[in-house]
Amino acid sequence: MAYRYAIKGMVCHRCDLALAELAEKAGGEVVATGRGYADFAARLSEARERAFERELEAIKFSILRSEEEETAEAIELALQSLVYDHPALSSARDLQRELSPKLDLSFQRAAMLYQSCTGQTPLERYTTLRMEWAAARLREGRMQVSEVGYALGYRHLSGFSRAFKRVTGVSPVDVVREE
Repeated sequence: MAYRYAIKGMVCHRCDLALAELAEKAGGEVVATGRGYADFAARLSEARERAFERELEAIKFSILRSEEEETAEAIELALQSLVYDHPALSSARDLQRELSPKLDLSFQRAAMLYQSCTGQTPLERYTTLRMEWAAARLREGRMQVSEVGYALGYRHLSGFSRAFKRVTGVSPVDVVREE
């Protein structure tokens, strides 16, 4: 199995060339590159890995160590964006439909990698982000509990309250009272 290094935030052909050149200089056999990553035939030794990292730091690149971390970061950023753009999304199917175009691999594979890296499924994390969004709106005091629940797509306030308490440990009303 190949071992992947990725240049964080970079996805161009020039990045691929720079990464491959530095990888070979560090003694790694690069078997594939593309969109800011390089797959190595094997993991670098610890000393060669440190040398590789120093070379990348010198040219202001940072690396991710694994495909799991790379995918987890991409999904996390997409989920954070989605919660502000589409807070009412609640089903796994809707989430998959929104995330799939933003990923370089299948949603199923990406979700598996995300879960192995974070311990949560993308839907579980998205639910947490939604409830954090709700808590922030309630603390601001500009929205009532019912308005926040409806904004998140809940038809019944009791369902919102149960979900909120399950994720945050307190009821939405308690968040409003804190302020």
